[in-house]
Amino acid sequence: MASFDNSTIRKLGVIADIQYADVEDGSDFAKTETRYYRNALDVSRRTDFSSCHAIIQLGDIIDGKAVDHTETATKRVIDALDAGFTSSIPPENNNDEDKRKQDDVASRTTNNLKRPYRFDIVGNHELYCGSRSWWRENVWHHGADTNTPDAAHGSLYYSCEVADRKWRLIMLDSYVVSSLGYGDVHKTSTTNEINSPPTHPKLLEAKELLRRENPMMVEALEHPEKKIDYFKGVPLEKQRFCLYNGAFGATQLQWLEAELGKARENQQFVVVFTHVPIMHNPDRKDGGWRTLAWDSDRARQILAGFKQIVVAVYGGHRHRYQHLPDEATGIQHVVVASPMLQTPADDMQCSLVLEFRDNGRITQTAPAGCTSMPASLEIANPHVSL
Repeated sequence: MASFDNSTIRKLGVIADIQYADVEDGSDFAKTETRYYRNALDVSRRTDFSSCHAIIQLGDIIDGKAVDHTETATKRVIDALDAGFTSSIPPENNNDEDKRKQDDVASRTTNNLKRPYRFDIVGNHELYCGSRSWWRENVWHHGADTNTPDAAHGSLYYSCEVADRKWRLIMLDSYVVSSLGYGDVHKTSTTNEINSPPTHPKLLEAKELLRRENPMMVEALEHPEKKIDYFKGVPLEKQRFCLYNGAFGATQLQWLEAELGKARENQQFVVVFTHVPIMHNPDRKDGGWRTLAWDSDRARQILAGFKQIVVAVYGGHRHRYQHLPDEATGIQHVVVASPMLQTPADDMQCSLVLEFRDNGRITQTAPAGCTSMPASLEIANPHVSL
């Protein structure tokens, strides 16, 4: 694989929850949103990341409905992102960096879906379709060496320095403690594992946490054939404890605190990326509690201790764009909209470009015609000072 110098990254393309599957349109469980699974691929193909130095996909690159064609679906999406990364390069900018982009894509092999310029994050839908070991071996790329304490479990959290090492990007794994993804068998049309091996330590930890916070979830996990209303009678702030969410875990959060310490020592600004958000949404009737990491309180507490350097947290999972400033810390929480919700008639893109400034601010832009996210926004934390 071609080498890639992360410190040269100043513009980062961001896309989340593509959730492509070669199936008919559908809806979520609550019937509150229409999901255009095939059109999600078309939206991805229209995405123009040619001005970017790298891209990050925030998880759910395919939908769980692609369980019987996981590899085919994943390759289609990655090919679409490849095309968006290398297309429309202005002739006057056809420099060595642009040629490197083209070479990186041209050198890919059929069996290698990793890219040196793409950062990946774990989503729940990937884990519906296959084990962590399969995704890590065949698809996930972390853009840098990762030797984290949970690596033996196939975790995917890591960091890198960008913008001449003035910024540190921290990518978190929302499902280290989870009921998902610890199976040894990659799902296909003939092999369809539903649950992880019952003895995996991360699964046992997840079940214990669910048993304590929302016991109906353990019942749902152990008896998937039953129709269980696992939110009935559960307080809103406890409704995060459901099977499609997960936890970072104590080990990862200790690592996060250490990474933030390094950033402060090196006088770096910080952006955190995660699939599952860590900030609830007071503007929603349900408060966004059902799409929140299990240990989000502890994660926010750690970030609060570094509010002088942490600018923003970007996530997915909720499918609709949100900008949620944390008034106590000034940290800006942004949820990226999903291409899957764009109708075929929209004929538009659904992505963001982040440009990292030397003054600790982020210029966030969406492509022309994108109605699901603001065209341009400056992301800044008033507490940041170096």
